[in-house]
Formats: sequence, C-alpha cells, structure tokens
Amino acid sequence: MVNLKYFYSFIYYFITIIYLETVFKIFTNIKVSFSNIIFIILFSITTSSILYILSSIFNKKINKIITAVNLFMLSTIFTSQYIYYKIFNTFYTLYSAKNGSQVIEFWKDILLLVAKYIHIILIFFLPFIIFIFISNKLISQSKLKLRKIPLLIFLASTPYIIFFILINYTKENLFKKIIESSSPIYTVQNIGLLSTIKLDFYNILFKDNVQSKALETFNTHEKNIIQSKNKVKVNDYNVLNINFDKLIAEEENKIIKELHSYFKNIKPTQKNDYTGKFKGYNLILITAESLYPYAINKNLTPTLYKLVNEGYKFTNFYNPIWGVSTTDGEYVACTGLIPKSGVWSFKESSKNYLPFVMGNQFKKLGYKTLAFHNHTYTYYKRNLSHPNMGYDYKAVGNGLNVKKNLA
Repeated sequence: MVNLKYFYSFIYYFITIIYLETVFKIFTNIKVSFSNIIFIILFSITTSSILYILSSIFNKKINKIITAVNLFMLSTIFTSQYIYYKIFNTFYTLYSAKNGSQVIEFWKDILLLVAKYIHIILIFFLPFIIFIFISNKLISQSKLKLRKIPLLIFLASTPYIIFFILINYTKENLFKKIIESSSPIYTVQNIGLLSTIKLDFYNILFKDNVQSKALETFNTHEKNIIQSKNKVKVNDYNVLNINFDKLIAEEENKIIKELHSYFKNIKPTQKNDYTGKFKGYNLILITAESLYPYAINKNLTPTLYKLVNEGYKFTNFYNPIWGVSTTDGEYVACTGLIPKSGVWSFKESSKNYLPFVMGNQFKKLGYKTLAFHNHTYTYYKRNLSHPNMGYDYKAVGNGLNVKKNLA
C-alpha cells in the first residue's frame, strides 16, 4: 500500500500549479474552455512530477531548500509574466527573456505596477508563503528511492501521450495550431503558461525542423504559381532585371535556391496610375504606437489632422497583434515582411541584406535618409537594425536630446 506522506510535496506542487494557472487566467482575463482545463491539468501532472523528482532525491534539509526555490521560481514566473502583460499586453518569450535587461529601463513603470498590484503579487506568492510554515509536514525524512523514479517518469510522460491522442482525434488539428501558433496568448489559453514556456523552449531547440516544415509549405505554394506570362510589354509590369537562372545554377543552399525559383516564376504586379506618382518627393514615415483618434484634432494637432484628412485613407486593412510588442509592428511597417514568432525580427534582420527597404532604396537614389526614435538608442537593438536599413539613426544617447518616451 502506497504511503501518501511520501508524495505530499508532489500533491502540493500539483495544487500550486493549478492554482497559479487559474489565478493567472483570471487576472489576465484569458477565457478557457473545458478542453483547455483538461490539458492544463494533464500538463500540470508532468511539471509536478519533474519538480517532485528534483526535490526528493536528497536529504530532508536540501529537499526543503530545493522545494522552496522551485515554489519561489514558479511564483516569480507567473508574477513577471503578469507585470509584463500589464505593460506590453502580451507575454514574454525565452528569447525576449535573454534581452530582459532592456526592460529594466522601464523600472519606474515596473515599480508603479508592483505597488498598484501588490495584492495580486501576494496572491501569486501565496503557495510559497504557505510552504514556509508547513514545510516540515510536506517534506519526507527519507530520500526518494531510485526504483520509484521510472514510475514518476512514466507519470510525467503519460499526460503528453493522452494529449496527442486527444488532439489527433479532434475534428480540428488543434495540436498543429498550438505548435505553429505565433500568439503566446493563444497557447496560454489552450495549454497554460508553463506549457507555453516548454513549447517556446521546444521551438528554440528544434527551429530547423520548423524551418523545414515552412519550406515544405513554400514548395507546395510554388507549384500553384501561375507561370504563364501575359503577352504585354515588360514596361507595363514591375520587373527587375535579375538573372535568376544564373543565381539558381550557382546557389548551393537549398532554401535560397527555392526562393530564386519562386521569384523567377511568380507573376509580376502590373503598373497602375499611382506607379511613380511621387517620384522626386521626400518621404516621412511615422510609426505612432497606440495612436487614438482622440489625438487628432483640427485645432490642437493641426498637422496630424491634415495628414489624416487630406491624404489617402486606407480603411480596409487587417492588423494582427504581433508577438513582440512595438518592434514587430515597426518591423512590418519598415520592411513589409512578416515577423518570425519568438524572436526580435528587427534585431535578427540586421544580419541580412535588405536592398528593398525604404532607407536603402532612397539612399540609392541619393536622398539623405534619417531615422529617429524617442527612446534609448540601443532599445530592441535598433542601433543594429536601422543602420542596416540604410538610415543615419538618431535616438536618446546617440544624437537626440529629448526626454525618453515609451519604446
């Protein structure tokens, strides 16, 4: 007969995780369905098993310290994600956590939020606080016997087996949606915060597999491209003089060769009445984060008012909620590309050749190209991305003497 006292800490881990996942969803207003709850419970068994093994293989004193550290870290993870959500309206990824030092620049805002939501933070740390008082009753005197570890490993892996079975027998391929989702909020809703972090870690380790799947999708799409060209003058289409046959013949990288083939065969866009209409003009692009209509007033903000009401208005568009706050939206506006989930696409793009972005295009035409930002020069590594786009970049700490504003 199993003596439950040896598994008290496992039970406490499990209750703690379910408790933290529940209050986290309540305080972030994330809605969950019955199936979401089932998945969260299953994955909580896995996490509890792993933590239990780690904190049960030594003597009582060390096990007590490890358990306290584990509980403190769990509360810290949920608290930090909650504060981050309050600032950026999304959750940080492991990639963003590596660059977490830059968030410290918002230390005043963070302190204000901590003070404002101290009662909620205490709720997140409640399991840790309770453990301090009942640790002697929870932690067993004896070490975990080695013969019990395989059973616990089986217990940790079983929820994943059940999860895969349930997912693959549903009408919609929910598993594929979760794995390929670029929205942390979506994965938190379906499998919980801790499992979202695990998934993030998985994507970092196996990103080459993700790229391979993307290439398969790309190849399928390429086969459907209309390769027949209309018999019209070349000047009627937006076509660059690029020898793709030569590029394909000389390229050894499979992915780049596929891209050359794709661009060779895709049907070009046709010129229209607007093509070249603003030739010879200067261009000013303003990225106004969270700009509300209330800020546009004929008397108070006349320049903004003229820009909105005397120019072209694009009213039929779709704007996703990007995963990395401001920088992903700015990346889309400046490059016309879709950001990659889980990384700072702007920072990563600094390693790439970007001849078609506006800065490099205008620079090629002889224009003076300038970029400004009203925050720290190195925030989101814009000091790398913006010069790579062809701009003489100015921000706080590098040629721009203004009061810091939001990133």
